[in-house]
Amino acid sequence: MKTLIVYFTRTGNTKKIVDILQKELEGDVETVTEESSRQGILGWLKSGGQGGSKADIPINPLKAAPSDYELVVMASPVWAGNMSAPMRAFIKKYKETLPKTAVFLTRDSPDVSEAFTDIDELLSKKPLAHGEANRRVIQADEHHEAVKQFLEKLTHE
Repeated sequence: MKTLIVYFTRTGNTKKIVDILQKELEGDVETVTEESSRQGILGWLKSGGQGGSKADIPINPLKAAPSDYELVVMASPVWAGNMSAPMRAFIKKYKETLPKTAVFLTRDSPDVSEAFTDIDELLSKKPLAHGEANRRVIQADEHHEAVKQFLEKLTHE
C-alpha cells in the first residue's frame, strides 16, 4: 500500500517512532513545518498553550499530495491532552483529500483517549489504527513493542 507518513515533532521523540514506521511501511515521510520556533522553555509553554486551547495555526504546505497515497499515517505529540497544534492544522488543511488514515501519538499524558476522539472527529472518519507511546518509554528505547502493535492493527485492516 502506497503510504505517506506525516509527522510533527518538537523534541525528537515522535521522529523515533516515524523512523521505525518508515522502515516497516516503506513509506514516504513529510514533516509538518511552520514559520515560528518552538525551541526552549518559551517553545514548550507556547506548545502547551496551543495544545490546550486547540489553537489554529498556519503551517507550510507539504511537498507531497496526500491524495496521491492509499494510506496517510499521522504521528504527533500530545500537548496538554490534545494533539499538537501543527498536526491539528495539517488535518484541517488536508482532511478533504486524505485517503485511509492511521494515527500514532507520543505523550507524557497518562490518558490520550480524548486526543484520539478529537482526531477522529476532525477527520470525520475513523482511522484504521491508533497507537501511542510514552515519552519515557521512547527515551529508554523501549517503544518498539508499541510500534509493532500499531503495525499489526494496520496489517489486519
